[in-house]
Amino acid sequence: MDDTGAILEVVIENPLGTTRRILHDPERGWVEVEPTFSGPIPVEYGHLPGTCNPADGDAADVMVIGWGPTFPGYRYPVRPIGLLLRADGDHKVLAVPHTSEFISPLQDVAEVDPELLHRIEEWFRPYFVLLGWRDARWAEEWLGVCRVLGEER
Repeated sequence: MDDTGAILEVVIENPLGTTRRILHDPERGWVEVEPTFSGPIPVEYGHLPGTCNPADGDAADVMVIGWGPTFPGYRYPVRPIGLLLRADGDHKVLAVPHTSEFISPLQDVAEVDPELLHRIEEWFRPYFVLLGWRDARWAEEWLGVCRVLGEER
């Protein structure tokens, strides 16, 4: 890890602004599934290949700010800057782009516009109990666990 934090690849599932839930089905490709979202998603939303979330056994989920909209299946490098804790343990990594076109200057969730953090919380709140934001160090530690579990698969 360098001084900018770990650089990981995200695979986008639900682009910024979408209201339809999109998942990858190995047999059918990218498909829309029910239910639809309660409102437009305020971030790019995807997963980090090679990780395993201990709460649900899927790859760790990531929300990317400062990039998009893209499209389902789009891949690009990101750097984690925070972690949104959920009561069910299915925490969400907050990340920023780290591409050849744009490297976000943000280093930690404390630097993110509070209004954007509030919009993200409100988007999740109808579905889940949230326990608040944690800093980049928390995100790195949690992702360390997810990477180890991903290697064990």
